[in-house]
Amino acid sequence: MAPALLMAACASHPPSKDNASRQHKASATPRQALAQALADAGQAWDAGMETEEGRLRYHTAASRVVNAWIACHDGCPQTASDNLATSGSDSFQIRTSSPSDLHFDKLIPASTVPTRELHTRFTREGVGTPLIAWWKYTDERAATEPFMGKAGYLVPVTATLTFGKSSQAGRRTAVIELKDPRQQDSVVMKQHKFPLAADFSAPGEFFLAQAQARMSGLGGLLSTETNLGKLGLISLEPPKKDRIPVILVHGLMSRPATWQNVSISSGAIRRSRASASSTSSATPAESP
Repeated sequence: MAPALLMAACASHPPSKDNASRQHKASATPRQALAQALADAGQAWDAGMETEEGRLRYHTAASRVVNAWIACHDGCPQTASDNLATSGSDSFQIRTSSPSDLHFDKLIPASTVPTRELHTRFTREGVGTPLIAWWKYTDERAATEPFMGKAGYLVPVTATLTFGKSSQAGRRTAVIELKDPRQQDSVVMKQHKFPLAADFSAPGEFFLAQAQARMSGLGGLLSTETNLGKLGLISLEPPKKDRIPVILVHGLMSRPATWQNVSISSGAIRRSRASASSTSSATPAESP
């Protein structure tokens, strides 16, 4: 093993351009990575999406932009004040938009959330980058949001990226939009209509991975006093007056996670924007 390591360390061949490029990208700051991703996505946008190759190229580049945008602002892009990015001769002004009723502290790429608890991962192929919008729990918020659990509110969103023309000053506008994939199943880009990508299971998987949400059905039955803090109605997102509440009650030796596959897999619940809640109860007397 030692000679092999020594030979590798003493190799006389210089690193390839591809390796050098990867090393440069790995060492780039978040702001530099964002600017480079924008430059690449802008080229892919200009090249068009008429072919499958062109769509794949743009989708890959746009996803890099969204992930770099999130990383650049420490997972909370909506509070960023500086939305300028420059890469070489390319300069970009980033504009963002989201539904007026969407509240979040952090955006989480759905691709980083593994499948562990849910039987099936419900997704939709298309353009855009699926994300989770996480509005974290605080005592102040719980005072006005009685259905907010300790894990906070989690909703699926999809980020799309479009480009405008360069200004006279040479600066180009890049627009990142957060869309609700339950209400919008397609998007128009460059006069072409495409399905809007979605990951409906990611919020549930993320929720069930939080320590505040984990609960053993048998443990709840045998150790009621230790689970009283998890008792009650829990909603994964803020209830709305225009939504139909769906209350799911689990059994005595069970837990809220029992209903996750049902609530996420139901297309009717998603399309009607229903607010699916589950009850966490440890004894029959405590059930609603």
